[in-house]
Formats: sequence, C-alpha cells, structure tokens
Amino acid sequence: MSVTWHLDESGLLHVTGTGTVTDEEYLEAHRGFMAATADLAGPRLSIADWSGVTTMQLSTTAIRTSAGVTTDDMRNREGGHRIALVAVAPVVFGMCRMWQTLISESGVECTVVGTREEALAWLRR
Repeated sequence: MSVTWHLDESGLLHVTGTGTVTDEEYLEAHRGFMAATADLAGPRLSIADWSGVTTMQLSTTAIRTSAGVTTDDMRNREGGHRIALVAVAPVVFGMCRMWQTLISESGVECTVVGTREEALAWLRR
C-alpha cells in the first residue's frame, strides 16, 4: 500500500513499507528521503522496516537503482552510515539481502534482521 519515511528528533531516518510495495512507490520514497537528507552532515543512522509488506512487487532494476544512488551518496559523505533493514517474509528478506550486497562496497554498514527491536539495538551499539 505504501512506503513512508520521516526523520525523528535524533536524526534517525525511519522508512516503513506496508501492504504491496511497487517500484514506483519505492523509488518515489527513496528519492524523497535522499533529497531531504542530502545536506545533513556527519554520520547517519537509518532503519527500513519492511515487516508490514505483504507483497513486494519490486524489480531488480528498482533495487539496483536505489542501491546505486545510495552508494554514490555515501561515497561523498564523511562520518559513515549504518542501515538496519527489517524483513520477515522470505521474499522481502531476499530483496533486502540483494540491496545489502549491492551497497557493500560503499562503506555503509548494513544488516538485515527479523525485528524492529533487533534493528534498533544494532543501530545503537
């Protein structure tokens, strides 16, 4: 149904997917939060919670596009970036692992976990 995002008061970026997620929704949200955080300095922490996704209608092209944009952005930043991806459904978990692999050379620390609590604990370690 949707992909939403917001920055909390601590600067943690929260991305949440629910229902059916399509290429268009996913890439629109990705463009939005990348533009909104482009001028933020220093290290960044992000959590992308896909546990509410029932159907993932994402193409490998959309995943590669978002991974490429993220990689390019992170190479130009100082301070690093840590991203925790939450996935429950096997297909969603696989898509997250694909994205994680694609950004692996960007210097971004990324993990894929099964719960939001695990993700937040990993980000705050």
